[in-house]
Formats: sequence, structure tokens, C-alpha cells
Amino acid sequence: MRVIFLPGMDGSGLMYEPLLNLIEGKCSYQVIALEQSGNQNYAAQAQLIADALGNEKLILFAESYSGYLAKLVKNINPNNIVHIIFAASFITRPHPLASIAAAMPLNQILRLAPQKVLNHMCFANRASANVFKLLARSLQTTNETVLKERIRNMANLPVPEDNIDIPCTYIQPSRDFLVSKRAVAKLTAHCSNIEIINLAGGHFIVQSNPVGCAEALLTVLERFK
Repeated sequence: MRVIFLPGMDGSGLMYEPLLNLIEGKCSYQVIALEQSGNQNYAAQAQLIADALGNEKLILFAESYSGYLAKLVKNINPNNIVHIIFAASFITRPHPLASIAAAMPLNQILRLAPQKVLNHMCFANRASANVFKLLARSLQTTNETVLKERIRNMANLPVPEDNIDIPCTYIQPSRDFLVSKRAVAKLTAHCSNIEIINLAGGHFIVQSNPVGCAEALLTVLERFK
């Protein structure tokens, strides 16, 4: 069973490195980066991802921004996707302040903010020096225009009219300042079969608790052997 990793808002997939190091040799996987030019809306990006997938059975691992992408990809390829793992993710507007964030120079803020502040707000004080290096590299792969468009995408997400009818897992950080409890509740309400796994960490849960995320993923994979 192959795992398809869909990235966070930067779109690069580079931030998955701590998790990938832990599962190397234990499963087949592919990280699909988002297009950094052209149409950035969710529907267009989902179609590109779906077109890149074959006919095999797949598990989607969706981090943060890619939660709604995973839902759309599943709708496009309903027979291929057998499980979705949402990592601190969402399928509706993640936070009431999301629309305000679109007016801020987010790329610059993330690059210039003191590491101590970012560690507290995004990683629950669990980030290593290597994680901040990955963050800097990932921010170099995109630009402010693309980030703002993706934030607007998040802020304008509609409430889905349909449910996700395959088994799902939600990895919920102990301290997530970016995805509200209401957004998590809306996601779980639209899943017919979902398991919630609570892990210590911040919104960047894959980076602040890669061991817990690896264990959750490998547990799901065991069910399909």
C-alpha cells in the first residue's frame, strides 16, 4: 500500500523530512508537491494530483492546508483512495482570522520572526534546529503572492455538502493555534468513520511530533496488509 503525502501551505513537501526518515524502508510512499505557478485554487490543484496517481489503492496523508485537497482527490478517484490521514488539517475555514492573514506578509513574518516565538506558536516548543532549517528551505520554494492566494483559498472554503465515506484518521495536536476546535469538529462531522489521535505538539504536528505521526501512519498501514 503506497502512501501519498500532500504538503502544507508552502506546497513543497520538504517539511515531511522528519517523518520520512522514520518510515524509510517500512512502506512505499510518494510526496507530491503543489504547483507553485498557475491556477492555485483547490479544484485545479486536486485535479493535477489526481491525474498523477495510478490505479492502485492508496492512503492519503494530508498536512494542514491539504486536508480539503485530499477530500477533492478522493472524490475524483473514489476507487483508489482507501484511507485519509488528516494531520492538523481542515476542510472548512480553519480559523475566523484566516481572511485577515491574507493581508499580512506571511512569508516575511515566518522568515524574520524569532525562533523562540515560532517554536512556541507553531511547534509547542518541540522544534529542533533542523526543523527551522527545513522551514527556511520550504519558504524559499514559494512566494508571497502564492501564499496569499492559498490563504484566501482557506478563508473561503465552503461547508461541504457531502461526507467522506472511507475510513479516516485525524491527528490532533495538543496545542493548535491555527486550526480552531470548530474547524476540527466540522471535519470529523463530515467523516462517516474517523479515529482521532491526540498527540503532544503544535500545529506543525508532523515536525513537532514525528514519532507519534509515524506510529499513527504505520498503524493504519497494518490494517491493509
